[in-house]
Amino acid sequence: MCRKVSLISKLNDALYFMWPFTLCWSDNLKSLKLPSAARQANYQLFSINEKKKLSISSKSFQLNSRVLLCLGFVAFLLLWFFGSLQSYPIIWSKFRLRGYEKIDPFIFQNCSKVDFGKRFAVVIPFIPKQTNRVLSNLKRWATSEYFPCDTLLDTLVTESTDLVFYYDMPLDHPSISESIQTLTLWLRKEPLQNVISSCFHNVRFISANLSAEQSTNSYKMDFVKSSVKTEGTVRQFYAAVDHPSLTNTYRHFFYMEPDHIPIRKRWLTAIFNDSLQGDFWMKGSLMRYKPRFSCAFEPYRTRYLRHINGNAIYKLGDPCFIRFLENVFREYPYLAFDTSINFYRLDLHHYTTYQYTAHRFQVTDVMADLGVVRYDEDKLRAELPNTYTAHGKFMYTERQLGWQKY
Repeated sequence: MCRKVSLISKLNDALYFMWPFTLCWSDNLKSLKLPSAARQANYQLFSINEKKKLSISSKSFQLNSRVLLCLGFVAFLLLWFFGSLQSYPIIWSKFRLRGYEKIDPFIFQNCSKVDFGKRFAVVIPFIPKQTNRVLSNLKRWATSEYFPCDTLLDTLVTESTDLVFYYDMPLDHPSISESIQTLTLWLRKEPLQNVISSCFHNVRFISANLSAEQSTNSYKMDFVKSSVKTEGTVRQFYAAVDHPSLTNTYRHFFYMEPDHIPIRKRWLTAIFNDSLQGDFWMKGSLMRYKPRFSCAFEPYRTRYLRHINGNAIYKLGDPCFIRFLENVFREYPYLAFDTSINFYRLDLHHYTTYQYTAHRFQVTDVMADLGVVRYDEDKLRAELPNTYTAHGKFMYTERQLGWQKY
């Protein structure tokens, strides 16, 4: 009996130092005809070894997870600081393997020429709750310092230009009807009656005919591009570019949001004359303020800095431009329409498209995009002698601005 126990003890000692193999031997050992005490001791030994292995594995897994998490975070920061989601060597390799972008022929074939027999329009896009902002801007126009035109020198401008109030929802919507009544009342009395009759041929009210749901902006953030979704604003813009009431009557329109204000008189004349220069699709201002911090990844950070602001002059009635915008919307739906246009234009995957359309997007200093930056008007006029209007929200307090559409 003592000899058997001694043999079992030695066997257990050997198994202890060979614990990686105990799992393989366990089934065979279970089949041995051992005394119950020895069998129980053997099972306890296996149980202890298994727990040790599980504990070691668990600690190793936790350690590896933390290491991987730290390495992933470091890689994330390095990519954000120094990398780009569109590395040129990678894209070039794709070009070599798959070929270059297949150009959409509808963006450069059978494009329409500018019909100078058509008229020009200043289009003010807004929603009913912004009616007071629009009125505030119109009253600014009525002052001698910011009068849109010269009634003696600018006859061509005044005879060829209409003022269009452009709503989001149908004109028979109660809030829209109330807004129209308010504006009409103000436009029929001084000082607004004088500025309208002197500088514009017609005043029109049109709508994008969106539902209340379609007109709403969610403002959901896309952190990769550091952009918010403005679904309602985007729908209203795209509806304007292809709106029958506009395309059938006008060659170009100036998209003038309620926060776009004149900083000089004869600003309408300057914009009208600028619309006659070149066969462009979009002509507007680059950012005229210092870059701010952006959490976006490259290449979206630098593309944003180079975008043409949406308060711009647009060509109407060109099927090539409409097709281009459809392609933009398909790839960048519901992000701000002006930055989306630039994201698409400067995407290396669309370089062939860029070669065909780069000349269609022009920069002008007649207007200035100033974002939310506060500025001194006298200093601005001195620094930008050819600038007549400025886009920005500096005139609104944070409470007034809120999450408005513009």
